Amino acid sequence: AAQSLNEVAELTMTDAKDGTPVEQGILKGTGKVSEPATPARLTAQLTFGTEYAVYVHEIPPPPEKSKGGRSARHAVGGWKFLENAVNKREATFSRDVGQGIRERIGG
Repeated sequence: AAQSLNEVAELTMTDAKDGTPVEQGILKGTGKVSEPATPARLTAQLTFGTEYAVYVHEIPPPPEKSKGGRSARHAVGGWKFLENAVNKREATFSRDVGQGIRERIGG
């Protein structure tokens, strides 16, 4: 189960990186599954490792404004890049993890 969960987590991170705004590519390059699932802990943590990741994640395009009063247009990617990737996988998450488990046990 842990291996299947980690595979889906990696796919989700790939989607998040695809949606990450790119100015210099630093933020995108820090995305990772920082705490993979283990048999004893069936959760995976996805993170971006810059001090500003959360701020970029929460800055909407105009005319909306963040709590701090900012907005931004991005040529590549956009706000809520990690949240959007997780939401995209939500509908198929259980099926995908289950399929991975079935493949591992030969079923």
